Amino acid sequence: PVSYIADTISENEKMFSEKSPDFFYKEGIVNQNKKDYDKAIEYFNAALEKDASFVKAKMNIASAYINKDTPESIKKGYDLAKVLWTTDKNPEILQILLWGIYKLSGSEEVFNFVESEAKDTENLIKEKDTLLNLLAGLYLESGKFEISLNYVEKALAKSPNEPEFVGMKARGLL
Repeated sequence: PVSYIADTISENEKMFSEKSPDFFYKEGIVNQNKKDYDKAIEYFNAALEKDASFVKAKMNIASAYINKDTPESIKKGYDLAKVLWTTDKNPEILQILLWGIYKLSGSEEVFNFVESEAKDTENLIKEKDTLLNLLAGLYLESGKFEISLNYVEKALAKSPNEPEFVGMKARGLL
């Protein structure tokens, strides 16, 4: 009888979870990590069908479109990120938006955006190590080594053992 109850509870949890937006969101993340962006987008959209206000699902749809890496998908992801940015200025949305700007128009446009939106971007960038590292990489790619090192040092101050940041510093020092 105890195993029957455990099996019943387990089945009920599965049924509940498959009806929740979180279930679809997590499946989207799994597929995005596998680089199956079309499948990820399907799952994120399913999450939004369950909860239209699920901002993380919207953010990941934008990210998946950008990472599909076709001119049309990059534009679509950028447009989605831009809309999200107008309503919710948070570091995760900023990172997706900056990546979309970069994929569409290059590093200089990212720098222009960060500067033109400084009142909204400055503190968000200071707070988020991955944003600092993204900018470090873009400045490094642009040959602006001192600025790149400044950003990567700030990222390392927040996450000193992050291999990606250590690698970025090493590339900047070469």
